[in-house]
Amino acid sequence: MDSKVDDLLEFDFKPIVLIKTDEKPENAIGPKSNRGYGCVMTFIGRTIKDRIPSVFEKDTISCFGAIVGLGFGNGYKESDMGLECFASFLSTGLKDAEDKEKMIKYTVLAGAGIACLLTIGIVGLIDSRR
Repeated sequence: MDSKVDDLLEFDFKPIVLIKTDEKPENAIGPKSNRGYGCVMTFIGRTIKDRIPSVFEKDTISCFGAIVGLGFGNGYKESDMGLECFASFLSTGLKDAEDKEKMIKYTVLAGAGIACLLTIGIVGLIDSRR
């Protein structure tokens, strides 16, 4: 597929397209239902690198941000953490969280990388790299 945007910006990788459909390509990859955590970015990375189609369904995604980003609803509201906790996660982290106890609970349950982000937030991470 030729892309004027790709030609103009000279990307390292060819762009991909997201298509909402009821049909699943025969050779598609994607997370399995009820199999625990499967990061959509792993599959999207393979799609970009190897040009293999990825397929996602709401019940195969355990990342609430991916539920939102792929158009399957408001995963932030649907999560146990709730919208306010994600608002802190996506901004300044624990320091400005309304419910600090709830945020600490999820920080303890999360893996090290996510625990760091829950504590300092995305804004804190960006600020720390400047």
